Amino acid sequence: MSAQPKLNGSPPARTLELLDSEDGEFSVFGWQNTTIVVWPQQATGTAVRRLAKVTAAKALEFREGFSNVHVVKNGAGMPTPEARAGFVEMMEKHCKELACVGTVLLGSGFWVSALQSVTTGMRMISPRSFDHRINNSFEALVSWLPKEHRKRTGVSLESRELLAALTKAYERTIGELEKSTVTHS
Repeated sequence: MSAQPKLNGSPPARTLELLDSEDGEFSVFGWQNTTIVVWPQQATGTAVRRLAKVTAAKALEFREGFSNVHVVKNGAGMPTPEARAGFVEMMEKHCKELACVGTVLLGSGFWVSALQSVTTGMRMISPRSFDHRINNSFEALVSWLPKEHRKRTGVSLESRELLAALTKAYERTIGELEKSTVTHS
């Protein structure tokens, strides 16, 4: 599935819309002028290329700016080198349209430290035109993103609605993963 840009000037959708997914690997949702990407497993080059298509469409749709949120399930694994290069390439290509990038690492211990290091490394070589934060919970992301997003795009994100969108995107993705695991057992 690939996203088609909406170039009709309509206001951002307030409902969560699935834009692309691959069972067990990733899901990309649109909500207002944000994308929410859920990673139940490590990011691969193939998944990041598909995300790049959605991101390009969002850059056309929201020329005044949009934000990305990445939610990484505990133990998902480090992004492959190809995926890392793809993330950096997207940040460079869309640095003028990107307002904020928020990453939520759901877990603790060495895995989170290692993934934080990888994420920080990608950020170090990407443009500084957008704000980026690494968070350890949906609540931490929600306490930061709405204010910064509004400042950079002029679009208000209601914290309660953002939290609900994040929760629903995660549950839909992880729920599909659990269903496919049960089906294939």
